[in-house]
Amino acid sequence: MSDLFYRLCQGCVRVLALIFVSLRVSGRENLPRKGPFILASNHVSHFDPPVLTAATGRPIDFLSSAEFFAHPFVAWFFTANNAFPFDRNRRDTASIKVCLDRLKRGRCVGIFIEGGIRHGPTSVLNGGPIKEGSLTLARNAQVPIIPTLLIGPDQLYQWRSLFRRPRLFVRYGRPMLPSSEEDPRALSQAFKQEIVRQLDELQRQTPLHEWEKPISAQERWKNH
Repeated sequence: MSDLFYRLCQGCVRVLALIFVSLRVSGRENLPRKGPFILASNHVSHFDPPVLTAATGRPIDFLSSAEFFAHPFVAWFFTANNAFPFDRNRRDTASIKVCLDRLKRGRCVGIFIEGGIRHGPTSVLNGGPIKEGSLTLARNAQVPIIPTLLIGPDQLYQWRSLFRRPRLFVRYGRPMLPSSEEDPRALSQAFKQEIVRQLDELQRQTPLHEWEKPISAQERWKNH
Protein backbone atom coordinates (compact mmCIF):
# COMPACT_ATOMS: atom_id res chain seq x y z
CA MET A 1 0.00 0.00 0.00
CA SER A 2 1.53 3.28 -1.14
CA ASP A 3 1.06 6.68 0.52
CA LEU A 4 2.66 8.58 -2.35
CA PHE A 5 -0.55 9.98 -3.85
CA TYR A 6 -1.90 10.73 -0.38
CA ARG A 7 1.25 12.71 0.46
CA LEU A 8 0.92 14.66 -2.79
CA CYS A 9 -2.69 15.55 -1.97
CA GLN A 10 -1.73 16.34 1.62
CA GLY A 11 0.91 18.79 0.40
CA CYS A 12 -1.64 20.48 -1.87
CA VAL A 13 -4.28 20.91 0.83
CA ARG A 14 -1.65 22.24 3.26
CA VAL A 15 -0.64 24.91 0.76
CA LEU A 16 -4.29 25.84 0.21
CA ALA A 17 -4.85 25.94 3.96
CA LEU A 18 -1.91 28.31 4.44
CA ILE A 19 -3.36 30.66 1.83
CA PHE A 20 -7.10 30.57 2.48
CA VAL A 21 -7.77 29.57 6.11
CA SER A 22 -6.36 29.90 9.60
CA LEU A 23 -5.97 26.29 10.70
CA ARG A 24 -5.68 25.98 14.49
CA VAL A 25 -4.50 22.53 15.61
CA SER A 26 -4.01 21.37 19.20
CA GLY A 27 -3.44 18.08 20.97
CA ARG A 28 -0.97 16.64 18.45
CA GLU A 29 0.86 15.07 21.38
CA ASN A 30 -2.14 12.73 21.75
CA LEU A 31 -1.58 11.16 18.32
CA PRO A 32 0.41 7.90 18.34
CA ARG A 33 3.61 8.26 16.33
CA LYS A 34 3.42 4.64 15.24
CA GLY A 35 1.04 1.71 15.47
CA PRO A 36 -2.66 1.46 14.69
CA PHE A 37 -5.36 3.78 15.96
CA ILE A 38 -8.80 5.09 15.04
CA LEU A 39 -9.19 8.83 14.49
CA ALA A 40 -12.86 9.39 15.41
CA SER A 41 -14.25 12.83 14.63
CA ASN A 42 -17.52 14.72 14.55
CA HIS A 43 -18.68 15.63 11.03
CA VAL A 44 -19.71 19.18 10.07
CA SER A 45 -19.08 19.38 6.30
CA HIS A 46 -17.80 17.75 3.13
CA PHE A 47 -14.54 19.64 3.70
CA ASP A 48 -13.70 17.67 6.86
CA PRO A 49 -11.49 14.98 5.25
CA PRO A 50 -9.08 17.45 3.58
CA VAL A 51 -8.98 19.55 6.77
CA LEU A 52 -8.03 16.48 8.82
CA THR A 53 -5.54 15.50 6.12
CA ALA A 54 -3.86 18.89 6.39
CA ALA A 55 -3.81 18.81 10.20
CA THR A 56 -2.70 15.22 10.80
CA GLY A 57 0.87 14.15 10.16
CA ARG A 58 0.26 10.47 9.58
CA PRO A 59 -1.74 9.24 6.58
CA ILE A 60 -5.42 8.58 7.34
CA ASP A 61 -7.32 5.74 5.67
CA PHE A 62 -10.83 7.21 5.67
CA LEU A 63 -13.91 5.05 6.01
CA SER A 64 -16.08 6.73 3.37
CA SER A 65 -19.72 6.49 2.38
CA ALA A 66 -20.22 3.84 -0.32
CA GLU A 67 -22.34 6.17 -2.47
CA PHE A 68 -19.25 8.23 -3.37
CA PHE A 69 -17.70 5.15 -4.96
CA ALA A 70 -20.55 4.96 -7.49
CA HIS A 71 -18.78 7.66 -9.53
CA PRO A 72 -15.70 6.25 -11.36
CA PHE A 73 -13.41 9.28 -10.96
CA VAL A 74 -14.36 9.82 -7.31
CA ALA A 75 -13.89 6.10 -6.64
CA TRP A 76 -10.43 6.23 -8.22
CA PHE A 77 -9.46 9.37 -6.28
CA PHE A 78 -10.66 8.01 -2.93
CA THR A 79 -9.02 4.62 -3.51
CA ALA A 80 -5.74 6.29 -4.52
CA ASN A 81 -5.88 8.07 -1.16
CA ASN A 82 -6.34 4.68 0.59
CA ALA A 83 -9.96 5.44 1.54
CA PHE A 84 -12.41 2.54 1.41
CA PRO A 85 -16.22 2.36 1.15
CA PHE A 86 -18.73 1.58 3.85
CA ASP A 87 -22.45 0.99 3.28
CA ARG A 88 -24.31 2.83 6.05
CA ASN A 89 -27.61 1.12 5.21
CA ARG A 90 -26.63 -2.40 6.22
CA ARG A 91 -24.09 -4.36 8.23
CA ASP A 92 -21.13 -4.13 5.86
CA THR A 93 -18.96 -7.06 6.95
CA ALA A 94 -16.61 -6.68 3.97
CA SER A 95 -15.70 -3.12 4.96
CA ILE A 96 -15.31 -4.14 8.60
CA LYS A 97 -12.77 -6.76 7.48
CA VAL A 98 -10.90 -4.13 5.44
CA CYS A 99 -10.87 -1.83 8.46
CA LEU A 100 -9.49 -4.56 10.73
CA ASP A 101 -6.87 -5.42 8.12
CA ARG A 102 -5.72 -1.78 7.91
CA LEU A 103 -5.44 -1.65 11.69
CA LYS A 104 -3.44 -4.89 11.72
CA ARG A 105 -1.04 -3.23 9.29
CA GLY A 106 -0.50 -0.42 11.81
CA ARG A 107 -2.54 2.16 9.91
CA CYS A 108 -4.61 5.09 11.13
CA VAL A 109 -8.28 4.65 10.18
CA GLY A 110 -10.42 7.81 10.05
CA ILE A 111 -14.08 7.51 11.00
CA PHE A 112 -16.80 10.16 11.26
CA ILE A 113 -18.44 8.87 14.38
CA GLU A 114 -21.92 10.34 13.79
CA GLY A 115 -22.41 8.38 10.55
CA GLY A 116 -22.92 11.54 8.46
CA ILE A 117 -22.85 15.33 8.54
CA ARG A 118 -24.63 16.59 11.65
CA HIS A 119 -25.46 19.98 13.15
CA GLY A 120 -27.83 21.38 15.77
CA PRO A 121 -29.55 18.86 18.08
CA THR A 122 -28.48 15.89 15.93
CA SER A 123 -24.78 16.66 16.47
CA VAL A 124 -22.73 14.89 19.11
CA LEU A 125 -21.66 18.40 20.18
CA ASN A 126 -25.24 18.92 21.39
CA GLY A 127 -25.88 15.46 22.80
CA GLY A 128 -26.81 13.77 19.53
CA PRO A 129 -26.20 10.04 18.95
CA ILE A 130 -23.07 8.41 17.61
CA LYS A 131 -22.49 5.13 15.82
CA GLU A 132 -21.37 2.75 18.54
CA GLY A 133 -20.16 0.24 15.96
CA SER A 134 -16.99 2.26 15.36
CA LEU A 135 -16.16 2.20 19.06
CA THR A 136 -16.94 -1.52 19.25
CA LEU A 137 -14.55 -2.01 16.33
CA ALA A 138 -11.77 -0.30 18.29
CA ARG A 139 -12.59 -2.40 21.34
CA ASN A 140 -12.46 -5.65 19.37
CA ALA A 141 -9.25 -4.65 17.58
CA GLN A 142 -7.72 -3.43 20.85
CA VAL A 143 -6.48 -0.16 19.35
CA PRO A 144 -6.67 3.38 20.77
CA ILE A 145 -9.39 5.81 19.75
CA ILE A 146 -8.48 9.48 19.38
CA PRO A 147 -11.64 11.60 19.91
CA THR A 148 -11.25 14.52 17.52
CA LEU A 149 -13.16 17.79 17.53
CA LEU A 150 -13.73 19.69 14.27
CA ILE A 151 -15.10 23.23 14.26
CA GLY A 152 -15.28 25.59 11.31
CA PRO A 153 -14.96 23.67 8.01
CA ASP A 154 -18.65 24.27 7.22
CA GLN A 155 -17.78 27.97 6.77
CA LEU A 156 -16.17 26.94 3.47
CA TYR A 157 -19.62 26.42 1.94
CA GLN A 158 -19.61 30.24 1.65
CA TRP A 159 -16.85 31.00 -0.83
CA ARG A 160 -16.66 34.63 0.34
CA SER A 161 -15.44 33.40 3.73
CA LEU A 162 -12.09 32.62 2.07
CA PHE A 163 -11.38 36.34 1.82
CA ARG A 164 -11.29 36.61 5.62
CA ARG A 165 -9.29 33.39 6.20
CA PRO A 166 -11.82 31.66 8.49
CA ARG A 167 -10.57 29.96 11.62
CA LEU A 168 -10.78 26.16 11.45
CA PHE A 169 -10.17 24.21 14.65
CA VAL A 170 -8.90 20.63 14.98
CA ARG A 171 -8.44 19.32 18.51
CA TYR A 172 -7.15 15.82 19.21
CA GLY A 173 -8.44 14.56 22.55
CA ARG A 174 -6.93 12.17 25.03
CA PRO A 175 -6.57 8.60 23.72
CA MET A 176 -9.21 6.12 24.80
CA LEU A 177 -8.01 2.55 25.30
CA PRO A 178 -11.12 0.36 25.52
CA SER A 179 -10.83 -3.00 27.22
CA SER A 180 -12.23 -6.08 25.50
CA GLU A 181 -14.97 -6.34 28.14
CA GLU A 182 -16.04 -2.68 28.09
CA ASP A 183 -19.73 -1.98 27.60
CA PRO A 184 -20.32 -0.19 24.25
CA ARG A 185 -22.78 2.21 25.91
CA ALA A 186 -20.21 3.21 28.53
CA LEU A 187 -17.60 3.66 25.81
CA SER A 188 -20.03 5.80 23.81
CA GLN A 189 -20.73 8.00 26.83
CA ALA A 190 -17.02 8.42 27.55
CA PHE A 191 -16.43 9.44 23.92
CA LYS A 192 -19.20 12.03 24.02
CA GLN A 193 -17.86 13.46 27.27
CA GLU A 194 -14.38 13.84 25.79
CA ILE A 195 -15.68 15.61 22.67
CA VAL A 196 -17.78 18.01 24.77
CA ARG A 197 -14.80 18.58 27.09
CA GLN A 198 -12.72 19.54 24.05
CA LEU A 199 -15.42 21.95 22.88
CA ASP A 200 -15.75 23.56 26.33
CA GLU A 201 -11.98 23.93 26.57
CA LEU A 202 -11.82 25.50 23.10
CA GLN A 203 -14.51 28.05 23.97
CA ARG A 204 -12.72 28.96 27.21
CA GLN A 205 -9.43 29.48 25.41
CA THR A 206 -10.75 30.97 22.16
CA PRO A 207 -14.38 32.12 22.29
CA LEU A 208 -16.19 31.20 19.07
CA HIS A 209 -18.07 33.73 16.97
CA GLU A 210 -21.63 32.80 16.09
CA TRP A 211 -20.73 32.33 12.43
CA GLU A 212 -18.03 29.79 13.40
CA LYS A 213 -20.46 27.41 15.10
CA PRO A 214 -21.61 24.44 12.99
CA ILE A 215 -24.71 24.94 10.86
CA SER A 216 -25.99 23.19 7.74
CA ALA A 217 -24.78 23.91 4.22
CA GLN A 218 -28.29 25.11 3.37
CA GLU A 219 -28.12 27.73 6.12
CA ARG A 220 -24.69 28.83 4.91
CA TRP A 221 -25.95 29.21 1.36
CA LYS A 222 -29.04 31.10 2.51
CA ASN A 223 -26.83 33.59 4.32
CA HIS A 224 -24.40 33.78 1.40
